[in-house]
Formats: sequence, C-alpha cells, structure tokens
Amino acid sequence: MPRKIVLLSGSVASGKTTLVERLRTEFEDVYLLKTKDTIRELAAKTLRRELEAERRAMQEFGDRLDRETKGQWVREALRKEVSRLAASKPQAEPQAVFIVDAVRIPLQIKAIREAYGYIVIHIHLRTSLELQDFGNSVRFRRSHETKRKPEYRSSNV
Repeated sequence: MPRKIVLLSGSVASGKTTLVERLRTEFEDVYLLKTKDTIRELAAKTLRRELEAERRAMQEFGDRLDRETKGQWVREALRKEVSRLAASKPQAEPQAVFIVDAVRIPLQIKAIREAYGYIVIHIHLRTSLELQDFGNSVRFRRSHETKRKPEYRSSNV
C-alpha cells in the first residue's frame, strides 16, 4: 500500500502540473498517473485506433469511460500502477506517493477512496480567469494552436 495517494483536479491552467513538479521536489518516490495517458491507452484498445489529438475527443472518451464504469476506470488504472511498482520495486511501494493528474468527477474520487481509505488526499485547484487566460496564452505560444480548448469539468469532492 502506498504511503499517500494525491488526487488532483481543477480547470485547465489552474496549476496542476506546477503542483506535481513541486511535490516531486519535496518527496522521494513520487509516481504520476496521468489520466489523459490512460484515456489514450484505453481508447486505443477499445476503438482500435488512436483518438484525435484534441481535448474534445479526450473529454468525450473520458465521459464514456465514466458512464460505462461509474468512474472506476481511474481506480483500476491506479491499481495497475501500484501493482506494477510492487512487482518491480517491492521496497519502494510502502514509501511511494502516487499522484493522479487529474480526476474529473466525484465518482472517480469515491472509487479511489473506497479502495485506499485515509491515505487518499484530494486537492482541487482553482484560479482566476486572468491567470487561466495567461496560462492558455503561454500554451498557445508554445503550441501555435489557433483555438482555445474547452475546460475539464471541476470536481467538488
């Protein structure tokens, strides 16, 4: 059983990635589960093709997974990562801090809390629209995209 599981949620450009980077500098044995990577993997298995490289396609497939599994797909992905660590580095697993970037709905949080109990911490990040716009403009300059992406739904748990 890991030492801690940190669930992150929040809108685009709210600071989730920055928090992950900070937690990695503060703690040893930090492991990251990115739900967007899990969505891509599950889509490739289910659809037998890759999702389009846009936020909307990711959100729609994530919504589908939530409907079909009642949000439990994130818990299952986390269980696989914890098991993988226990098999490859048994001495590291009890000291591990797992970060899930990001949960989107209360059912995802509930499923993980039911499986892991009090070691689960949920952090929901909020930011002002001005800072979101700034973060999005930085991303815009980096990626040269021409339209703003829609936000993930926030989780209130």
